[in-house]
Formats: sequence, structure tokens, C-alpha cells
Amino acid sequence: MSKDYSKGNKDGHEDGKTGDNRLALRGAKRLLNIGSYLPGAENRDGQYIKGYVAGFQDEVRVSNVKLAPQGQSSTRPTGEQAMSNATSFAHQIELLLNLKQYLLDFQERLLGVSANYQRKVDALHGAGLMDETYRDFVEREVETTRAMITRLVDNIGASDIPAVEREIAYLERKL
Repeated sequence: MSKDYSKGNKDGHEDGKTGDNRLALRGAKRLLNIGSYLPGAENRDGQYIKGYVAGFQDEVRVSNVKLAPQGQSSTRPTGEQAMSNATSFAHQIELLLNLKQYLLDFQERLLGVSANYQRKVDALHGAGLMDETYRDFVEREVETTRAMITRLVDNIGASDIPAVEREIAYLERKL
């Protein structure tokens, strides 16, 4: 099992003891970590989230069993229904955090595509593409495409990501 799954499971158990699902908070802290921007971060975050949810659910189940009299189910406020709601909200938050990370990564990939396009045209110019053809192509095509990519990246940052963050905040208030 991966180190990230184990860490998530441990954190989930800790939070499950108090019934305080802090997955979104812990996810936000992980986003601020430099390791979140290294290759494979999506997989590591996914493993952490899976471990956290499993640990949290296990701990809440254990707590409910300990509190219930022999042969009866627990009626405490954080009982099965509350756990189901918390798990459902936590799962929704988990999915939204994954979407947010995807959008952040997508912005980076788009900016990379834009830069690679410019580099390719520059390389063709260096390999012998005529100056006039190069200038005309850069002015008409490359700059237009780069501007469209920049607008798309800006739109994701100004609209899509804030929408995901608002939904996460809404679900966190419901937890």
C-alpha cells in the first residue's frame, strides 16, 4: 500500500474519533505543499483521499459500535444517517477536490501547449523558414491562438475553479 494511502488512513482515523471530517481542509493544505505540483501528484492525492475516507468510515463505525448497547444499534446523533451524510458530503468534496486539481493541471498543460507552439514555429524559422513567412504566421496565427489559450486559462481561473471552490465550501458547511 502506498505511503499516501497510509497517511490518509491515519488522518481519517484521527478525525473519525472526533467525528470531524476535515478532508477538505487537509486537501487544501496538501495543495499548498510543493509536492502537489510534482509529477504523479494526482495519483498521490487520490490515494491519500481513498485512505482518509476509509479511515474515517472505519473509526466512525467503531465509535458507533462502542456506544451501542449489546444487540442494539446506536442512536447517537452521529449515527448511521449522520455518517452516511458525512460520507456522502465527504465523497462529494473528494470528487470536487479532484476536479479542482484537474483544472489547475489543465491550465498548466494549456500554457505548456501555447509555449510549445511558439517554440515549434521558432525552431522552423531557425531551420530555414523564410523570415516573411515566419513573421506573418506568428502575427496572424500563433498570436491569435496563444491569446485564445490565455483567455481559456483565465476563464478557468476566474470562473470554473471558483465555482468548484464555492461548491466545496457549501458542502463543508453541511458536514
